[in-house]
Amino acid sequence: YMLFPEKKEAIEFDLPFMLPDYLEPLFEDVEMSWDVNRQLTNKKTIGKWKDCSRVLVRGRGVLNVDMELWVSRDTGVDTRAFHTMVGESLKVSPIYRDMGEKLYSLSPYFAIRSTSTVEQMGITFKTVAEVKRIDIKDAPVGTYDVPEGYKLNKMDFSSYLSLIRERQPEIKTN
Repeated sequence: YMLFPEKKEAIEFDLPFMLPDYLEPLFEDVEMSWDVNRQLTNKKTIGKWKDCSRVLVRGRGVLNVDMELWVSRDTGVDTRAFHTMVGESLKVSPIYRDMGEKLYSLSPYFAIRSTSTVEQMGITFKTVAEVKRIDIKDAPVGTYDVPEGYKLNKMDFSSYLSLIRERQPEIKTN
């Protein structure tokens, strides 16, 4: 599910989400190249995780993506399962599809701190995320249910295009 609180809407995805065959040619030019630079000898402590190593992920194409990840092997997270899940969700987007393979290649490492910078059409977005603690336990009942009062819609290509349009920065002309 993808939740949109401002609209009280949930969109359900069947993964992998694939474009209809007749639309594939429209997205042939929407390609990204992804590189991973592991700097495993560059280490520091982040929170309670000692020996975090630096990994740089770079994507170039219709947008520029630069990620600095500080990763650790000592988290207790089943990183293969986690990276497989992330890779499956990234298959939804032609832009990020190949990034999933690069992230999978990081196993058994898990990102403790990540800084992502995305630049598109002269606009730059930067996000920083840091893990404070990891608890491995069953999720409480209802955690993955659509919230009460939300309208549930199935993802189709039309709703996919609507999501892309809604996320585009507003371009002002004089």
